[in-house]
Amino acid sequence: MMDAKEFFAENYVTEGMRHLLTEAFSRLEGKNQNASGAYLLSQSMGGGKTHNLIALGLLARRPELRNEVMGSFYEPGPLGSVRVAAFSGSKNTAYGIWGEIAGQLKMQRAFEHLYAPLQPPSDDDWIALLEGQPSLIMLDELAPYLDNALGRQIGETTLADLTVRALANLLVAVSSGKLPNVLASHTAQQYAHTQYVCL
Repeated sequence: MMDAKEFFAENYVTEGMRHLLTEAFSRLEGKNQNASGAYLLSQSMGGGKTHNLIALGLLARRPELRNEVMGSFYEPGPLGSVRVAAFSGSKNTAYGIWGEIAGQLKMQRAFEHLYAPLQPPSDDDWIALLEGQPSLIMLDELAPYLDNALGRQIGETTLADLTVRALANLLVAVSSGKLPNVLASHTAQQYAHTQYVCL
């Protein structure tokens, strides 16, 4: 487990990271109703994409560090610890990325109806899972996961197709206005197979 204090002591908060943290916490704290519910991180954010995700995730989980790290550019509110689910594409999952996210949020049973046969959650399924509490969903390195998922047949389709539909529905859900304190953040990637463009 990464030590949060050590991470911020050793890493510079870039201008791009300041922008990300400001927008993200405006959303999670409910300060800005117009703040986006989905962020696509690219190298132009300044610093590595994964580095920015780590910073966001650590501050979401550790409210006592927010003022120290963000105090010079953002005034953190009284928001406590945020629910965080993080997925890296190097991981294999029994019930898809959506099952992994539900499990990390300790709500795996909420998606039980989607596990056998495996099917993607709709935007309404995502809303039912995520509503009520500030939550951060972080997705990184999806390209290798989707490449491997292409080889896993699920009925007449593949796990890759189901995953793309599930994640597209997640982005619809967080942008619907029904999850005002939920944020989904993912990294920009070109997938090896051209039918999978960056979500």
